[in-house]
Amino acid sequence: MRRSVLLVIPLAVATLRPAASEHADADWSALAHEYGVVEGTSEIPADTGRTASGLYWTAEGQGPAVVLIHAFSLDQRMWNGVVAELSRDHRILRFDARGHGESPDPTGPYSSYLDVLEVMDAAGVDRAWLVGLSSGSQAAADVALAASDRVSGLVLASPGLSGYAPVGSFEWFQPVGEALQQGGPDAAAEAWLATPIMDPGPDPAVRGAVAGIVRENASLWALAANPDQPLVPGAFARMGEVTVPTLVLTGERDLVDTRRVAALLGYCLPDGQVEVLAGRGHLLALEDQVWFAGRVSDFIAEGSGAGRTPGEIPSGCRGGEDLWGPGSFAPFAGFVGGAWEMSGSVQTLEWAVGRKGVLARQFQPSGEALREVSQLFWTWDSESGTHEGRGVAVGMGIDRFSLTTRFEGDVMVNDLTAQGPQAPVGVMREEWRPEGPDRYHWVLLGPGGEPTMEGRWIRSWTTRAR
Repeated sequence: MRRSVLLVIPLAVATLRPAASEHADADWSALAHEYGVVEGTSEIPADTGRTASGLYWTAEGQGPAVVLIHAFSLDQRMWNGVVAELSRDHRILRFDARGHGESPDPTGPYSSYLDVLEVMDAAGVDRAWLVGLSSGSQAAADVALAASDRVSGLVLASPGLSGYAPVGSFEWFQPVGEALQQGGPDAAAEAWLATPIMDPGPDPAVRGAVAGIVRENASLWALAANPDQPLVPGAFARMGEVTVPTLVLTGERDLVDTRRVAALLGYCLPDGQVEVLAGRGHLLALEDQVWFAGRVSDFIAEGSGAGRTPGEIPSGCRGGEDLWGPGSFAPFAGFVGGAWEMSGSVQTLEWAVGRKGVLARQFQPSGEALREVSQLFWTWDSESGTHEGRGVAVGMGIDRFSLTTRFEGDVMVNDLTAQGPQAPVGVMREEWRPEGPDRYHWVLLGPGGEPTMEGRWIRSWTTRAR
């Protein structure tokens, strides 16, 4: 089970078949009320149907077409509250992925992104905005690369990408595997509901809705293999080819791999938008469905007619130039980590140093464990001699920044500019002043030259690439 976890389970396993639903003949407005998600339905009658492969779909509302793609272990009912808002001004198409809800088991190899196109064809939708949560984001991104003429724009919530290899710990998933072995699919579904990524927030009605859907889809855990065939080459190394407007949403409480993907998308999509939502988790689309529907609607209004030309692809974001693929960790061939003393506490920093960029993660003590508090990603032009770069900062209120590195004697100086809700206006100056072997004094000066933060680098280590 371990190799099916995280950005394979939440982001690619959408293949599995639940037991026949007791709600097979129920209407969606009644289900929305029953599950207590958000009351209210479109005034336009819903169309329903099945594709040639048997995928069950629903369409309602009028306006620009929007396809909603659900997360693993849920089904199209998870969008009830969002549809109640969006269908007032948009034509909403949603469907059950294979093995979920009312769609049949996979009977052989298939591709989730091709299923999206099959549903669009069956519903008579030529071109649409694609909105995906978790595994739904992966399918949406693959469609944008495989059939760009069918996609008006993307909203990738808690994103996963085909071709991405997770780096985070899988300990959170171990109880699910143990429950499956000891108690079968129903026990696995209960354990899955208890994992951090399945927390939909404090609203008891929403929690009940999520639990009800996951339990109805419990038999998907009995499927021995996942025959879903993602796009090749994967989207992870190709998102720079996406030319349509793209909004990336990630929760502050989500797993590190999801936030890492969001950070990398912020680099590869210079005309896209990355938003880190304070206090939100993996199921951010369900935590406040009215807000989510409004944000999607606003982005569609803002992004219509936008986009960029295929020639404006940042280095490292084309196929075959995976920033974090095999052989990219040079010259350090690994991770550089260290202890960082700031504000009276010792924190931990880790850099993944690659041929084209750096991923920096900052951790603070939290009881006996470490809690990740920020994540930065930037790239440089190694031929310029100044290591000019730009990137994004996750968990810091900074959407994008740029830096230029130089040396003044033995002091390393970074000139930084930043954009974001908590970013200061103007150029900041970062100084790294050596104090002895493997020790540095660090200070961040504001646009007016005033010290705003300082700390000390007190030790470091290097590990092999992993």
